[in-house]
Amino acid sequence: MAGLTEITFQQVGGRCKIANDDDVISCLKGDIVITDRFRELKLHQKEKEEKRRKVRLQRDRERMVEFLQKHKFCLDVNARKRSALGFLCSYPLLEAAREKNWKMVCILLNFGADPKCCDTLGHTVCDYMEKEFVRHGKTRREAAAPHKKVPSPLLQL
Repeated sequence: MAGLTEITFQQVGGRCKIANDDDVISCLKGDIVITDRFRELKLHQKEKEEKRRKVRLQRDRERMVEFLQKHKFCLDVNARKRSALGFLCSYPLLEAAREKNWKMVCILLNFGADPKCCDTLGHTVCDYMEKEFVRHGKTRREAAAPHKKVPSPLLQL
C-alpha cells in the first residue's frame, strides 16, 4: 500500500493522468476520498518521523552534555581544554576518539565539532581512527566498509 501513496493522477481533458505530484486528482469522485486518506497518512507519517528525530536529537544532546561535563570541558563542542600544567591541550572530539567512543565522535560532529582540530601533538580525529584500524590489521578503506561499497563519511575527513 505504500507504493500507492506515491502514485498521483491529474485530470486532463476528461481522462486521468499519472503525475509526479504528491496529490491525487482523479476523474472519479471515489478517488478523492482515497486521496484525502493518503494525505492524512502521509501527514501522520511525517509528524511521527519528526517526533522521532526530535527525540533522537534531544537524547544525543543529553549524551553530549554529559560527556563534556565528565571530561571537564565547557559546553562547547569546539572548546579547547588545557592540562593542569598548561602544556597539553585537547578538544572534546579528540577526547572521544582517544577513548574509542565512536558514537560520541559522530554526535560531536553532528553538533558542529571541527574535524580538523588537533591536539598539542598534532593528532586529529582521523589519526586516532587510523591507529585503531591499523591495530586491528585493517586499512582505512577496509575498515570503512567491509561489507559495503560506500565508505563512512567519518573516514573521508
